[in-house]
Amino acid sequence: MNRRNTGRRGLTIIEAVMSVMVTSIVLVASLETLGLVGRSRSITERHSVGVMLAEDLLAEVLSRPFDDPGTASPIEGKSGSRASFVSIADYHEWRASPPQDITGDELTAHAAYERRVTVTFVDDDLVPTASDTGVRLITVEVFRGGFPAAKISALRTRGFDTAARATGGGS
Repeated sequence: MNRRNTGRRGLTIIEAVMSVMVTSIVLVASLETLGLVGRSRSITERHSVGVMLAEDLLAEVLSRPFDDPGTASPIEGKSGSRASFVSIADYHEWRASPPQDITGDELTAHAAYERRVTVTFVDDDLVPTASDTGVRLITVEVFRGGFPAAKISALRTRGFDTAARATGGGS
């Protein structure tokens, strides 16, 4: 019997190997892309929550008077519940992990985060100084798992409090 090859049927071994290789390359690239998307979402979430926690605490600090009524103006932080904090200086070197609300209750939804506050006097060039310049730099930092999630700062002046009291506003 004489057979003629009138048409090819099926795949050769080389064609099968090549299709498996191409499919594998596409699959690996797709999985790497999905991994990057997941990491990007995680970083974005960490930053978003960090900014929210930082802004919340900074707003609280800024709502306090510049000076503790009836005392001089040194920057000496306090510990314990922030409900007892009277002035901006009381927040210096305050930290909590997990974050807490003003009464000291833990914010359980954000248990992996830590918040830190520093309050320093700064000069005209915004360089920290030990002397009372009438200008304080408040910095709130938020960390998750030891890694920075957010950092925000604000300046507050004694003159702001004086002007607010003179116009009937402020603390």
